[in-house]
Amino acid sequence: MAEMCSRNYNKIGDECFVFSKDVGNWTMAQEACSQQGDILAAPRDMNTFLGHIESQGHLYAHPVYFVGGYKDPGADWIWQGQNVVNLPNEYWAKGNLGIAQNAKSSHCTAVWPEKYGLLKWNCSNSIKYICQKPDIPDHLQSNTCYTIPIFATIIVLLMCLIVGLSIYAYIVRRRFQLSVSTNKAPVQSVRCPLRHDSENSLYGQL
Repeated sequence: MAEMCSRNYNKIGDECFVFSKDVGNWTMAQEACSQQGDILAAPRDMNTFLGHIESQGHLYAHPVYFVGGYKDPGADWIWQGQNVVNLPNEYWAKGNLGIAQNAKSSHCTAVWPEKYGLLKWNCSNSIKYICQKPDIPDHLQSNTCYTIPIFATIIVLLMCLIVGLSIYAYIVRRRFQLSVSTNKAPVQSVRCPLRHDSENSLYGQL
């Protein structure tokens, strides 16, 4: 669940979307979204998403945008990313539901800001597209995910502090030892030489 959308993203409901400035076919759109860490739009709250597209359509200077739905003949619609989107009939644009369900070739999903609902669209057409920030799984949102890195960082900092204090203590101790050994250097006594001049000695004058 997105709590805050980064710059250039639009917050619709509790999810983040970005409307492309480039055009491409559905595969290119999927790859472009993936390169920036996103998925081709597959909103959980389709009603809020479609309502926003319809009400704010005048802000988007392009008629049609690819979103993440895809269908092969004889198969159900599938959606990119980890979001699972259920598509009741009311989510399809008027007159497009039957065409979408009975497609005889592979088709992709698009939205048209001037109309409420999803459209079946040729996957090879080059149009703009809507990317979406993928949901972060619940187990990655828990505090446990952040506890381990923070704990490891604290341990590393403490180890660095201990090593630094040990080195500092060794340097201080070494300097103290050198200072003490210098102060204890032996002082050589000065001995006065004996004079053997008998004439100048006291006994020589007697």
